[in-house]
Amino acid sequence: MFMDPQAREKQMKMDETVDIIRKRFGFYSVQGGLMYRDKILSACDTKSDHTVHPHGYFG
Repeated sequence: MFMDPQAREKQMKMDETVDIIRKRFGFYSVQGGLMYRDKILSACDTKSDHTVHPHGYFG
């Protein structure tokens, strides 16, 4: 929100590029540098592990 417009545009382009690469080569094809050092984080696949519940918990 308070980011420089040019920096925001650059970040958005990088995110889109990462999404395209992951769609083509798989989720684990691009990871952050921390993922290579932390084995627990590198084993986490939030996209496939995510469960959407059709009913709310408090309903």
